[in-house]
Amino acid sequence: MKKKDILLELSLPVVMAALGIFVLIKAESIKPKSAATFPRICAVLMLIGVAVTILQILVTKKKTTHFEGLRVEKALLLLLMILLYTILLPRIGYIIPTLLLCACIMLLLNYRKLPVIGLCSCIAVVVIFVLFKIILKVPLPMLFLDF
Repeated sequence: MKKKDILLELSLPVVMAALGIFVLIKAESIKPKSAATFPRICAVLMLIGVAVTILQILVTKKKTTHFEGLRVEKALLLLLMILLYTILLPRIGYIIPTLLLCACIMLLLNYRKLPVIGLCSCIAVVVIFVLFKIILKVPLPMLFLDF
């Protein structure tokens, strides 16, 4: 692999490492300290993943990024869906936008069994709700079920 390819391969891990370090630093200022546990866990896992990726790139010298067959319109549509999700989330709450986002992503990935899409979307919403709202006590924007 050429030096240019190695630099290209390392660019995303370096950005992700910087983001992980930023999250670790910002987590120190979160009060109470128990609320900083989840961001710290995420940042540490991110940094471990970055270290593994960098080692893989440097040791194997194989390309991990493949742009062949990339459908730019699908990527842009996904970005648009996420933008719409972030706009709708505070306005209409967590449940409806998250159901729609999960279903739309599965449709975008060419999965066409609608009952399975509905079931998987509902399961994802419930699992995320239980994890964040009940276990981690992270406030979610809710129109109903706000306890």
